[in-house]
Amino acid sequence: MLAKVNRQWARFCLLCGVVLMSTSSLAADIYSDMPAEKLEVQLEKNRWPILESILNTSTPYRETTLSPDYERPFPKAVRLSGREIHVPLDYQNADFNEPLYFQSTHFFSSPQLHKVTAKSSVDFDAAVFEKPFDIYWSRFDQGMRFNRAVFHDHFYLSSSLIHGSALFVRSIFHGDANFDSTIFDAQVDFHGAYFKDAASFRSARFDKTVNFRDVQSYGPFDFNHSQINAPVDFSNAHLMGGLSFREAEVADTLNFSRANLDGLLDFAYLETTKSIDLSDIVSDVSGETIAINLTRTDPRLFMFSYDRFHLVFDPSLPHKEKVFLYESLIEMQRSHGFKEGLRKAAVEYKQYVYGYENKDWTNLFQKYGWDYGFDPERILWWIGGVVLLFSSINALFYRSLVENVMDVPFLSRHAHSDFVESRPLFRYIFYFPLTLVFTIMLLFSHLMGFKRDFTDFRSRSIWVNVYIFALMVVGVICSLFVLNYILGRTIL
Repeated sequence: MLAKVNRQWARFCLLCGVVLMSTSSLAADIYSDMPAEKLEVQLEKNRWPILESILNTSTPYRETTLSPDYERPFPKAVRLSGREIHVPLDYQNADFNEPLYFQSTHFFSSPQLHKVTAKSSVDFDAAVFEKPFDIYWSRFDQGMRFNRAVFHDHFYLSSSLIHGSALFVRSIFHGDANFDSTIFDAQVDFHGAYFKDAASFRSARFDKTVNFRDVQSYGPFDFNHSQINAPVDFSNAHLMGGLSFREAEVADTLNFSRANLDGLLDFAYLETTKSIDLSDIVSDVSGETIAINLTRTDPRLFMFSYDRFHLVFDPSLPHKEKVFLYESLIEMQRSHGFKEGLRKAAVEYKQYVYGYENKDWTNLFQKYGWDYGFDPERILWWIGGVVLLFSSINALFYRSLVENVMDVPFLSRHAHSDFVESRPLFRYIFYFPLTLVFTIMLLFSHLMGFKRDFTDFRSRSIWVNVYIFALMVVGVICSLFVLNYILGRTIL
């Protein structure tokens, strides 16, 4: 008997080798003229048609070389609702033409449903699984139901084809939930489901509506490389481990109304022509902004106020592409009228450019001078401060300035009171308004139309003349900023 089994196993392995060789040969013939870098992309894009064609075939992946003596008999229908099952149920390679009922059943061992074809409904509503439950390379023609099911270990439903509705309403996943490379060509419903760990839908395909409303997830939610051909609803979802659509293809709308997110929102390399509205999504942590990755994705396809987000980039992203992302983001903020978001995006962009070009002093001036152009009135306060500073200095030497440096005929040279002249504090207070006028004239006389020549400066001290000349230079610079403010243009 053992020898016969070994012969059958060897025959099966030989057949698998022949199939793999023929498949490789076929792929080589089809893509023989294709460049190597495009071959992987082409095969990646064809993964769903390949999987669908295999699973829609009657028995392409079964061990058909085994003799009938070793084919296990399977029941036509299974009704094990409300039971406690302590032994593994092995239905690998089974064909079911009648429904499978496991409502409210408690599984203490792992059921085996690999390479199964179920032509009728499969019902695991309110079932409890204590051990891992894996389903792969299977086809379910009438869909499956796992409403209110509880998975205490991981649940894998991968590389399978679901023709009917896949219902997981209010299911609880304590371990990883994996739906990689599965094709859902009918409704998918996870309304109110709870994911304690990661949920992966990598390379999955969705052809009808997908419902993730009120979902709670505490691990990464991953749709990388997936194909979404129908609306997906994340309204009121709580996604604490982030959400990723990296390299996904989105052909319909994504609804994030009142969704809460903590972690990275990754849309890098996204392929879509649909507008994605993120205006209602909020950070689950109060006061925190949401990290969003738009590497090689056009920000103009999105709608959100950037004051609640911050950009992150792939480490290898070139400088020019970062500049493009910022400029596109600024354009999007401006087109939708997000004033706070526009300000934040523009400030971040300028800080990034100045940092990249090592212009630290320019960055400091823009930041504290007038907030990168978003607070132009601030420059007037700085100019006022400059005038008060020099007036405070000049008030100490007012009489020397008007007598020996530059005479202003309509300004008094001294107080007409011995009481004031004999007391420095009162003299300083008395001369300060006069000094303020003197300083303003010295700084802005050219702006006000007053003419001055070098004969106005009678001081023989080189340092006094240098000081006066410095005041004039500062006055020219301040005048330029005043003109810039009046004309409403940016000069830096």
